[in-house]
Amino acid sequence: MMGGGTIHGDPMYIDIEYRDRFPKSNLLGGYIGDGYPMCSHLPEKHSLKEGAVYRLLGSRKSPELQATDILWETLDHPHLELDTSSPLYNKLCSPNGNGNCTFPGYVKLDENLVYDSNSSLEEYQVDTIRSVRVQSSPAIPVYYEYVRPPCVLRNFLSNGRKAITGQVHGDRIVDRSYCAEPETESAAATCCDSSWETVGGSGPDGALECHYYAERMKYSSASQLCLDADRAICNASRVLHNDCKESIDATRHRWFYWTSFSCQTLVKISFDTSSTAQSPLVARVDSVDPDWSGATFTDSHVMNDTQNFFKVAWLSDNALSDLPMTTSACDANSHCTSVSEGCVCETQVTDTAVFDSADQITSKEDVLNRLYIGSFSPSLYDGTYISLNCGVSGVDVWIANNNANPSTCSSLDKETIFFVTDDNTGVDKYFRNA
Repeated sequence: MMGGGTIHGDPMYIDIEYRDRFPKSNLLGGYIGDGYPMCSHLPEKHSLKEGAVYRLLGSRKSPELQATDILWETLDHPHLELDTSSPLYNKLCSPNGNGNCTFPGYVKLDENLVYDSNSSLEEYQVDTIRSVRVQSSPAIPVYYEYVRPPCVLRNFLSNGRKAITGQVHGDRIVDRSYCAEPETESAAATCCDSSWETVGGSGPDGALECHYYAERMKYSSASQLCLDADRAICNASRVLHNDCKESIDATRHRWFYWTSFSCQTLVKISFDTSSTAQSPLVARVDSVDPDWSGATFTDSHVMNDTQNFFKVAWLSDNALSDLPMTTSACDANSHCTSVSEGCVCETQVTDTAVFDSADQITSKEDVLNRLYIGSFSPSLYDGTYISLNCGVSGVDVWIANNNANPSTCSSLDKETIFFVTDDNTGVDKYFRNA
C-alpha cells in the first residue's frame, strides 16, 4: 500500500538489461551458447537477408523483444519508415489481389532482398532494424519489429572500444561504461567537431547522429556517420540533444554510445578453492580510460570487485599449475594485480583454425565434436564464399574468397564454414572453423 492505493507488481518481473551476461554451463560439459554464431559474424544488412523474421506490432512502435525505454513510444523521435518502392515494404505489406496490404502477423523473408548498391532507402542505410513503420496513413500507422537471429558475444576482446551511457551533462560524469566489441551493433554514434582532441578544460560537447531513435550500430558505422556529418567520433564530455533526442533528459535511458577510446578486458581469477567447480572460476573486468571528470564508472558486473564468476575450459593441468592463486603470486606477476578475492590479469585473444586441411576431417563427427562456434548460412554473405567438394562424407565446405588458395581443400582457415546434419537430432548445422 502507498498513499492509500495498492501497488500491483509482478514479483517475477525480469529486466533483461540486468541479466547475467556471462557464459552458462550446459549439461554436457560445455556452454549453452555452443553452436550459435558470433554476433560479430552477422552478415551485412542481415535484416534484409533470407530468413530474417518480422513480427507485427500494430500501431505501437516500441519493440517487444528488445530492450527499450518509454521515450521510444511517447516522444516524436525519428523512426524508420518504408517507402512503397522498397523491397521490404512489399514483403511486409503482402498485398492481396486488389493491391491492399494484408499485414501478416509473422513474416520470414524467403530470399535476399535486392537493393541498388547506392540506394538511399532508409532500411538499406542502417546496420540493423529495430522497428519499422510500413503504413503511415490512414490515421493508424502499422509497425513491424525485426527479430534478430540468436547469436553470442565474445567475453574477452582484443580490440574493445569504450561505450558509455547515462547522464553525461554538466558534471561531465559518465554514469556507466564498459568495453564493447566494435564489430557488433552495440551502441550509438556520438560525434564532436573534428578538432575535438585539441579542446582543453572540461572537454568537448558531443551530439548523437542517427537514422532512427535508439539506433545501434557497429563502431565503423558510427565513425562513418560522424564523418558524413563533417564531424568525428569522439570522447564527449557532454551529450547534447539533436534530431535523435528531443531533450537532455533523454540521457536517462539505458542504451550506450560509442567513444573513440580503446579499452581492455581483463580476467579475474578467483582465489576460492572451496568451489564445487573442478578448476578455478574466472570473471571479466573492464579497464577503461577515465571520463573528463577523472572517473571510471564501469558497470558493476565488470568492476574489480565483481562476483560474476563462471567456468572456463583450461587447456591443461600445466596451465592450472601456473595460475596465480595467492596474493603474493599474483603481485609477483607483472601482468597481474591482486584485488579482493582474486587476481586480475591482462588477456590476449587469439583466433586460430581448428582444421588446416580437409584431410584432417575423417567424418562429420569430427566437425560436430571439435567445433563450437556456429555460423550463418554462407548464402547470406553476398558471394563471399565458394563451395568446395572436399570428399568428406556428410560435410559440405565453404571457403572464403580471401583465402590464399581458394580453389583447394588443403588451405582451410578460420573463416571456413562447414555444413553438417546432426544424426542424433536431425538438425542441420553450420560451423566456423575456429
